[in-house]
Amino acid sequence: MPEASHPTHLDPSELGTKEYWDEYYERDLNGGDEADEDDSGEEPPDPSELDSWFDDVDAPAKTLAFLTSTTFPLSPNYSGRENDELDRLDNASPAVLDLGTGNGSALFSLHLHGGYTAARVVGVDYSRRSIELAEKLRLQYSAHWASSPTHENETASATAAAPLHNISFYTFDVINEDPKVQEWWPRGDSDCDPDSTTDPIPKGAGFDLVLDKGTFDAISLSSDRAVDPTKGLERRICELYPTKVLAMTRLGGFLLVTSCNWTESEVISWFTGGADGANIVAPQQEQREDSSPRFEVYDTLKYPVFEFGGQKGQGVATVCFKKVAGR
Repeated sequence: MPEASHPTHLDPSELGTKEYWDEYYERDLNGGDEADEDDSGEEPPDPSELDSWFDDVDAPAKTLAFLTSTTFPLSPNYSGRENDELDRLDNASPAVLDLGTGNGSALFSLHLHGGYTAARVVGVDYSRRSIELAEKLRLQYSAHWASSPTHENETASATAAAPLHNISFYTFDVINEDPKVQEWWPRGDSDCDPDSTTDPIPKGAGFDLVLDKGTFDAISLSSDRAVDPTKGLERRICELYPTKVLAMTRLGGFLLVTSCNWTESEVISWFTGGADGANIVAPQQEQREDSSPRFEVYDTLKYPVFEFGGQKGQGVATVCFKKVAGR
């Protein structure tokens, strides 16, 4: 199969370095805008008030609305179960992975406001300080909800969410570490082939839902290179990332990517190899057989459109992919 194409690389930036993010979360831990460790008796901030890359376009609220809609198959509010054929995903307790979790705001929102209280939820980040901040906030939310059984402004599902034992955070480098040997990797029927199109999908074959809310953006700004195991050649790590994420997603599972550095068509191209996202093997999968699983576009989220120089576009793109079996 010919070499897969991809959009032109971005110029490296300090936002693509681990040092930048360690310092960023260090500031939050040492008196930033996040909850204060000494104020354990005070109510922690609502997850929507925590720092997010995409607050200016309301992306956190839009993605939460999408993931909790009646039409998204993993949503606690999904209305299609009775009419669907047997779903091979576990809708009642999906396994959720947040890549580049930062302060954990996306997972706290899913749990406290989205009804994902039965889900197995994992947040990972290569910045140790990020994980310390997210865990600090998790403990504060747990303590607050445990000591305050009723809240005037909270839904019943949010009240029942305490003490957030189903959320865990770990330091992890998605490019250089193997997720399948980590303690947080979903365990299941190891005898089943996770990429098989005939075997029942084992619970340990990956995550039902993988979230990326700017992680690919940061990786795209990194000058780091790593060896592509399929070719033995060094590549920018952003070229390896789509394949890494594909392997972490269950067959039939979903990946939700939000980006401000790439257009919608560029995001689709990076994760499918083509602008329309249909029937094309993911980047760096050129040596795999056509029957190998791949990402295809499941849905896209819309944001306000701007026009500049005669061109129209969105400042942020969110694309939901589904991992499907090959042809």
